[in-house]
Amino acid sequence: MVLNRQISRKIKRNFFRYAGVFVLLVVGIAIVTGYNCAAVSVLEKLNDSKASYNVEDGDFQTSVVVGAKQKRYIENMGFNLEEQFYYDYEDDGSTLRIFPVRKEINKLEKTTGSADISGNEIFFDRKYGENRDYKIGETVKVADREYIVKGMGCVPDYILIISDLTSNSSDPDKFGLAFMAPRAFNRLPADKIVYNYAFKGDKNWSEKEREDKISELRDYLKAERLMVGFLENSESTRVTGIFTKLESDHSTALALGIVVMLILSFLLFAITKADIARERKSIGALYAQGYRPAEILRCYIKLPLILTVAGSLAGYGIGSHLLMKPLVSSAYSFYCIPEVDLVQKAGSMAAAVLLPFFIVLLINTVGLMRLLNAQPLVLLKNDRKKERVFGLRMGHFPFLTRFRLRILIKCVADNLLLVVGLILSCFLLIMGMGMKDSIRVYIEDVKQDVPSNYVYMLNSHTKTDDKGAEKLKIAQFKYDFKQAEENMTITCYGIRADSAYIDCDTEGKRGIVLSSAVSEKFGLKKGDTIRLTDMEGDNTYQLKVSGVKDYSAGLYAFMDMGQLNRVLGEKEKDYNGYFSDHELDLKEADISSVLTRDDIVESAEQYYEMTAATIQMMTMAAIVIAVILMFVIFGMGIDKNKYSISLGKILGYSDRELGSVFIDGKLFVVALGIVIGIPLDLYLMKQMWPSLILTFRGFIPFTLSWGDIFKIGVIQLAAYLAVRVITAVSLNRVELTYVLKERE
Repeated sequence: MVLNRQISRKIKRNFFRYAGVFVLLVVGIAIVTGYNCAAVSVLEKLNDSKASYNVEDGDFQTSVVVGAKQKRYIENMGFNLEEQFYYDYEDDGSTLRIFPVRKEINKLEKTTGSADISGNEIFFDRKYGENRDYKIGETVKVADREYIVKGMGCVPDYILIISDLTSNSSDPDKFGLAFMAPRAFNRLPADKIVYNYAFKGDKNWSEKEREDKISELRDYLKAERLMVGFLENSESTRVTGIFTKLESDHSTALALGIVVMLILSFLLFAITKADIARERKSIGALYAQGYRPAEILRCYIKLPLILTVAGSLAGYGIGSHLLMKPLVSSAYSFYCIPEVDLVQKAGSMAAAVLLPFFIVLLINTVGLMRLLNAQPLVLLKNDRKKERVFGLRMGHFPFLTRFRLRILIKCVADNLLLVVGLILSCFLLIMGMGMKDSIRVYIEDVKQDVPSNYVYMLNSHTKTDDKGAEKLKIAQFKYDFKQAEENMTITCYGIRADSAYIDCDTEGKRGIVLSSAVSEKFGLKKGDTIRLTDMEGDNTYQLKVSGVKDYSAGLYAFMDMGQLNRVLGEKEKDYNGYFSDHELDLKEADISSVLTRDDIVESAEQYYEMTAATIQMMTMAAIVIAVILMFVIFGMGIDKNKYSISLGKILGYSDRELGSVFIDGKLFVVALGIVIGIPLDLYLMKQMWPSLILTFRGFIPFTLSWGDIFKIGVIQLAAYLAVRVITAVSLNRVELTYVLKERE
């Protein structure tokens, strides 16, 4: 068809406009594809590792070694049971958790070297080994003995390498894993060995059977009075945290991609609509020659569809090969996972190409059919409906003001599209800058809220003469957080009424005082009842919330020491911890764990580092969307008003005067988008924020500083000024003779 020959001419005539749309499409598809490919590739690798290296169904700790009879009973229940004892070796503020080499469950997966350990060889987790720059074959000293580094890698039960489940982040400077031969492990101090057992059920069990069997195992261990700790794999943040985070990132990117695609579809429709308006006479002539509307529609819709397919393929290629790498690197630096290879699924590629294709096809077909249904004679005469200004009386306005208003209303559809695009752009800027501000404020709050430089948790009632030490009772509970579909640990401090470290009125109160982090994360307030379960799952406690303390450093609660002991059924003056602002001279065997102010602050700072790639990506995407939308829509405004611009030049108006009418009026639209977008997006972001940090072991209030709100406005206005300069060039190129050609 003759109209097909116009495709190349249209591209030449509006090259930069179509290039802008193409870039915007590539950016949108690349972001979605990058997150999707990163998530799919990492999850695929982890699922392969879980199967290949036989990840546990759970583990439990005992006070003594499980006897042969008890072990046979557990195995007769259908479980494979393996001893995975460990020893925590402390050296210069760092803890190395040492295991004997695993045989069948949670097997080692090497990334460098070998996982076949014997004699005086040792295997480190990848993050710990790389952090210390260990080399294969190097001799290192661990627990006063020398070992040869045989390999480094990962284990499927410690994807997030943390010493306990209350931590949010992994720090290889402070904690790592090592594996050695059984004979070498047996030389470690026997009195410090933790009796840990991993269990794995029959692979043919259904999920319901597996849950019932695990529950039966837990009950048996309780009855035998063996268990001092029990953890199912599905409740371990060492394993599940990465899955939840990747799914959340993917959902956010998908939602962003769909919104960008809708904006692009309407933008392409607006461009094609302008082309049809410009070529009404030609279309009328084709109708007169016998062409049908469907045939002409196919010609006009080809270019948007070709552009969509080309942009989708380019976006998919960039997202899956370039953008995916920093996202995977972010996960690789935070979690102990093996090298991840790109996994490309046909369904993902089809969705990246076909979904945009069908969105553009649907919106453009519905919109353009209405434009092409005009009578041939009307098209040939180029008759158009008189543009009304919604009955707005503007006689009292100066001439130029009236003219600007008419131009804005004439392009009302394009202006609405620009406002929607700017709202999206502001949303991305608010998300990126707000994440940065929120985490920075959270870090400062944590520094202020941590009660002491050291919190000691004891194995026994160890006494100290240090006057700076204050006794406390520490108890940990599980809270069923239904929104995240997992249990979260709340640490309760039983404190003295005259505590020098925590200013909290708990004296004589029967209820529990929640930290602000617990209150905001779980939606609890004073007067509510919180349901807590002990870590073994034996006892459940219904406690009334007697107050909320401003405390951001994690999921904590506070009670009077005597009241907490009564709730737990222990002696009223029982204690198992100390607050202190300096290190205490305690025997290592008496210390269960030590939590320092630096540990908590570093955990918060590491969370910021983990989100840095997302923050940068959101900010760049926002700027690209704003610039390209303004560029395309401003250009379309010039094309729609070429007749008026040419006539204005004939009447003696300068390019600057015409620019003030046809371009500067868009400043009002941009300002409107900013004024509506910032408060609206800020409200939406505050509503979405809790779901974005759902799996975080704490609560970070969403914060956006006034300085960053100002920056968002400046960025949008700077984008407007840059595009205004470019658009002015297009206006200057409109010829005086255009009005004469149009009249012909």
